[in-house]
Parts: sequence; C-alpha cells; structure tokens
Amino acid sequence: MKAAARRVRSRSLVRPYLGMVLLFLGVAGLGVSAEHLFLVEFQADDLGVVDRLAGTSDVALSGDGLCVYATSEFEHAVTEFERTPIFGSLTFDEVSVDSEGGVFGLLAPSSVVGSPDGRHVYVTGAVDDTLLVYRRDATLDELVFVASQVKQNLVGGVVGLDLPTSVAVSGDGESVYVTAALDDSVAAFRRDATTDTLTFVEAEFDGFSADGLNGASGVAVSPDSQHVYVTGRADNAVTVFDRLPGGGLAEVATYFDGVSDVEGLRGAASVTVSPDGQHVYVVGAVDDSMVTFLRNPFTGTLTFQDAIYDGQDGVDGLDGAADVLVNPAGDRVVAASPNDNGLALFRRDPASGDLVFLDALLPPDGLRGARSLATHDGIIVYAAAYADDGVAGVYVALCEGDEGLGDSDADAICDDLDSCLGDDFLGDEDSDAVCDDLDICPGGDDSLDDDGDTVPDACDACEGNDATGDSDADMVCDDTDTCPGFDDGLDADGDNVADGCDVCEGDDATGDSDTDAVCDDLDVCAGFDDGIDADGDTVPDGCDDCFGDDLTGDSDGDQVCDDLDVCAAGDDNLDDDGDAVPDACDACDGDDATGDSDGDLVCDDIDCAPDDDSAAYVDACGVCGGTAIECPIFFDGFESGSTSAWSSVTGGS
Repeated sequence: MKAAARRVRSRSLVRPYLGMVLLFLGVAGLGVSAEHLFLVEFQADDLGVVDRLAGTSDVALSGDGLCVYATSEFEHAVTEFERTPIFGSLTFDEVSVDSEGGVFGLLAPSSVVGSPDGRHVYVTGAVDDTLLVYRRDATLDELVFVASQVKQNLVGGVVGLDLPTSVAVSGDGESVYVTAALDDSVAAFRRDATTDTLTFVEAEFDGFSADGLNGASGVAVSPDSQHVYVTGRADNAVTVFDRLPGGGLAEVATYFDGVSDVEGLRGAASVTVSPDGQHVYVVGAVDDSMVTFLRNPFTGTLTFQDAIYDGQDGVDGLDGAADVLVNPAGDRVVAASPNDNGLALFRRDPASGDLVFLDALLPPDGLRGARSLATHDGIIVYAAAYADDGVAGVYVALCEGDEGLGDSDADAICDDLDSCLGDDFLGDEDSDAVCDDLDICPGGDDSLDDDGDTVPDACDACEGNDATGDSDADMVCDDTDTCPGFDDGLDADGDNVADGCDVCEGDDATGDSDTDAVCDDLDVCAGFDDGIDADGDTVPDGCDDCFGDDLTGDSDGDQVCDDLDVCAAGDDNLDDDGDAVPDACDACDGDDATGDSDGDLVCDDIDCAPDDDSAAYVDACGVCGGTAIECPIFFDGFESGSTSAWSSVTGGS
C-alpha cells in the first residue's frame, strides 16, 4: 500500500487538553455541544489534505487505540488517521484505494474493524463481496494490504459474503465474523495472527441452519468469546450462536419483534454486548429504538428487558438508529442516528443494565448521516458521518456541569449542579437532598437522625439503635432504655427517671429520707409519710396542725381545724358522755338527741326523773335523786362488819 499512501499531516481541531478543548468550543466554529456531548474533532473529505472520505460508511480503531480507520463507499478507500492517545485528536496518515498500489476487492467498502492485538485491520467490500486483510506494520509505520488473503464470495470455497454489511473479531483474536445482507448469513473465518491468514470455516444461512438472519446487518462477539450475536434487519430479529471450537457457530435462540413480549426490533440494525457481558443492546432503524436484553453468560440466551423509543419521554437522536456501542467503563451507551444527523447518549446502570437518556448531539454539520461508531476509551467517540463525508470526534463528558468538581454519586450530573445525592433523574420526592433511589426514609428527611443510628427520625422505630430492638415498646431502643420493662416516656415528676423506675416522686438524686416515696426536694412533711393525709387537706398527717383544713386555723386549739370544729368554743376531743358533742357545747349530760325535758342539764336518756328537775341521777343505793355515795351491805340483818352470816342485799325508797 505504500505507493498509495499520502503522509501529509492534517489539521486537528482538538487542543492539547480536553479542558482547553471545551473552552475552545466557545470561540471556534466547530464548537457544537449539548449538555454531555461535545463535537471536538472533524476530519472530512477535501478538508485540508484529507481526501477519499466521500460517503464515509464505517469507522474503527486499532486494538492499541493509536489509529482510527474510516471507509469511503463512494471513493472505494480506507483512510488511516494517527490518534493522540490521551486527547483523541486525529492526524491524517495514509489512504488505501481500490485499484491503486495493488489493492483490489475494495469497491464500496461497508465495514472495518481492528483486531484486539493491534496486528490487523479487516475491511469488507460491498460490491466485490469481499473480506480484505491489512497488516499493521509497526516497523514501517504503515498499513500493508495482504493480497493473498482476500476472501471473496463463491471463490475458493468461501460462501456467505454476498453484500457484506458488518465485520467483528472475537476477543480471543482467533475468529473473524462477517454478516451479508443478500446471503442472509453470517460467515466464520479462523484467524492466524502470526501469518496474516484467514481460513474460511463455515457460514450460517437464514432458513437453513439458522433463523432470524434475513437482511443480516450487524454482528458482535461476547467479551468472553463464547457467543456471537447477529441482527437480521429484514427479520426484525437478533440471533444467538454458540461459538464452537475452531470458530464455527451453532444457533442457540432467535428473538423476533412482537414475539414473547419482545419489542423495538423492527429494522434491527446493529448489536453490541456490554463489557461485563451482562447485557445486549440492539438498535431498531424502523422502530427508532434502543432495546435492552439481559444476557445469560453461560448459555448466551437473552431475556427482553426494555425498549426506548425516539420521541418518547424526552428521548431524541434515535430516528433510524444505525449503530450502538457501550463504553469500556460500562456506564454509557451511545447510538448513531443517520436521520437525526447526530448521536444519542444514555447513562447505563451496570448492575441492572437499565438506560437513562442523557443527551442528544444534533449539530447542523459534522454528524449528518451518522451511521457507525467506535471508541477506545469512551472519552472520545468517533462517528462515520456518511452525508458529511467525514469522521467526527465527540467528547463524552463525565457529567453535566463542572467536571472538575466531579460526580460523587455517578448520576452524570456534576456536583455543582447536583440537586440530590443519588440519581437526580429519579427525583427527590421528599426534598431532603437525597434522591429517591438512595432515600432511606421516603417521605421523611434522611438528614435528621437525632439518635445517630443511621435511621432517619421519621422512620425510626425507637430512639437509639433500632437494631437492638424495643422490648418494652416505649419507643426507646433497648440500648438507650433507662427503664427496661417500663415506658421511658412516662415521667410525671420530670426528674428524667421514668415512673416505672422512680424511687420517689421528685428528684431521685436528693434521696427519700423518710421513705415515703416522695423525694426530699419535694417532701412536704420531712420525717413523715407524705402519702398519709387523713383529712385530705394536702398537709400530711405528720405535719398537720389540726384535723381539717389547716388554712382555716384552729381557734380553740383543740387540734380540730375551724372548718371541721364541732364546738368552736371548746375542745372537740372532750366528750365525757360520748354523744359526739364536745363537752363545752353539750346541752345536757347524756345523749343530747334525747332532749332534756325537765331542763336539769341531764338528758332524758339517763334522767331517772325526766319530768322532775329535782331528781336526775340514781345514787349508790338505787334511789332516784338520792345522795348516797355508798350503800351499806347487810348480812343476816346486820350491817357489814358484824359476824352474822350474809342474808340479802336490798335497797329501799
């Protein structure tokens, strides 16, 4: 190829540092950007020394990331650009053209790929139905066409290359696979990296050994090199193959649009597998869609997960989607849209594979007819702009906002614009600055955690460490429970000792000298039991001045308060006749209630002559009104003291 090479350096629009590039966007004509995507490089046909890029059909990188290759459908050429490893800027290096310098089979090249080991570049010729091999000669710093290894349909036993559309190399570098739209097939070749040789192994044809290959359009090999995935544009399908020893294929399963809940596969144009091997992504050119499948890494089988459509939920940049790639980090997915003339960017959740639309870059120039994508580091994505006859370099920002401040929560929103911790796209329903995906306590403020147990107050089962439980159900966790078995919230005396564990009413720290369950700080009657208050005047009996309400006083000093004093003029405690009327207020001797009919101050109940005020009491000899204090005792008719024997004891009137 050396005879056809042109090694003049071309102008790159990328500045030495990406930060300067983004600054440069504001003053340069190329400065087209969205929130996450920035057009920073454009190498076009007839721009400076660059030529032979008309109808740019595909773009690829060498395995070492040092070169970018672009194919020209109209000028039957493949162009090599040197790539700056750090910044991704491109410099024209050389071009290989059909029928020049011994090159053949390159009419209307449709696809290009670099081998993982960086040794080879493979190109398909759509008109010639060919697969071409180029060797990258590091010593001579040139791309060498290997004429002996041109593989052409129906030549030398090769089949399955009628109108080749896509080419891929397995991750282990041992196989090359090519899809062909008119043959409805995928062809397998065994690769020998040391000798540059390709050996045809076999081809799988739609309706014969496989299904879903009608209009075969795209091919991808899983990162573990165990499975091969092929899209059938006319079949609206994606087919899974086992990769056999030697590189042959065996169909495992085919997934059709509209079957078993699968959707979004109409016009299936391209397929890729995530770097972690967990998911497969397909774009549908007719459905204007991006489809996500969950991949079984052991069997290679797929489970439909989701479909995203252009024009729905704010998604843009998928009209006629032609290609898809996942960045090496596995957190971004990019799609090319020839109808929207731009790129669509999605954030990918590596765990679930779910996609969130971030941005669409739809400039007036530079990405018209975007139909193919390639990247080495995920920072710069290169796109083949078919209608713009060139290769565009698009910078994929880490996040929207000031990248220098980082993206702590990895939600593609830089910290300076972050509205909440977590995924801003999911919102923050309770406005606590914690996004709903990370919200510990939905509906409550996650930042409020008075007990420091990492459970927000609004969702706290108890005060303290919820993990220790709350045995007495008093909303105070066992680790901080001051009164196990009782309600810590009940503290009638406010001494911070729960009632169930209170030694006394009041401040337990002051003690309870008289052991009456009333602490000394609140003790009304020190030395006595405050709980004993027979008269209910709130003055404990031990300190009661009088029985009754002490506040009313005790005018007669009888220890009966005036409010209860029966005999205000005398001692209520003196009641010789036991009639409940104190002596000082007694109307008569005896039961005052029976009255004193004869007015002799002796109540009728004990008056022996109620109607005779001259006689009231019976004397010692039983005589009413008598005065005898003692009554003689007679013995045989003699007074007591004689020697006669006792006969009787009598009394007379």
